[in-house]
Amino acid sequence: MNVLVVEYNPLYALQIVQTIQAWGHHAESCATGHEALAEIKTKQFDFLLTDVFLPDMSAHYLIPQVNSFDSAIGICTMIEDNSIEIEDEIRKLGIRYYMARSFQNEELEAILWHFCFFSKNGANNGGVKLKDSFDFSQNERNLYHALQ
Repeated sequence: MNVLVVEYNPLYALQIVQTIQAWGHHAESCATGHEALAEIKTKQFDFLLTDVFLPDMSAHYLIPQVNSFDSAIGICTMIEDNSIEIEDEIRKLGIRYYMARSFQNEELEAILWHFCFFSKNGANNGGVKLKDSFDFSQNERNLYHALQ
């Protein structure tokens, strides 16, 4: 799976990217919403992990722009200081995955696995499927069974 991480803190972005890569996925990062849009226009990503409040725009603007280029991309938003109002606004944009910015790796792994599983089986994002050759790692299968 190809993941784009949009995070303005370079050290935090590097940590997230390296963690995702350690799980066997391709991941890269950028620091702003405009950089993310430029990347999405030129490269194929399966999943976008973005902070709600970026230096140049908020997810309220970024998400509709991303969806206009690629409606099949999975999106997860992260937020430092959560509020019910902000979460409601983000969820109204069709976002299923929403989490605190100070997440545990297991939480992100579960979200990525959930997205992969339902995308592969045509049950997420309007029935869009990932490549047929996509295979779940043993860790992802174990995590899925543990969550059942």
